[in-house]
Amino acid sequence: EKPIDFKSNLVPDPRFPHPINNTLSMFYSIQASNSLRANFCQLRNIKMDWCLRLRTDLYFVKDLKLDQFKNNELHINDQYVHTPYAINDLFSYGGPEIMDAYSCTFSSINQLVENNCAINPECFLGYNVAARNIPTKRLFLQNNIYKLYRDL
Repeated sequence: EKPIDFKSNLVPDPRFPHPINNTLSMFYSIQASNSLRANFCQLRNIKMDWCLRLRTDLYFVKDLKLDQFKNNELHINDQYVHTPYAINDLFSYGGPEIMDAYSCTFSSINQLVENNCAINPECFLGYNVAARNIPTKRLFLQNNIYKLYRDL
């Protein structure tokens, strides 16, 4: 599919700017991917235990043992990014219902901005998670479980 050029009047927060088209594209892709997953499960009458969202430039240095975690929580990297409500957007996982709520950030962006969320990817994600009261488990994952290829 060709990249979408998102037309937006949103201006990234100058404290931690990120190109708005890239931000909207990422959240659109997360939402669309989750929708494909949900449709796949519905058509085949299956239920997934876990859903993972990760950047494509991550690689795992250790096994992720999902049986050590609860799938009724959103598991994220415990890393301070920009504001107290922002959350790391590299990697997260949870059960399907948790990831359904996580994945609808794109549809909520205008409302998040109206509620004074900083215009930044990590801020949008964290504000959406908090607004939906998604139970969150913060874990120190980076460097223990995964790395970015650019950090090689």
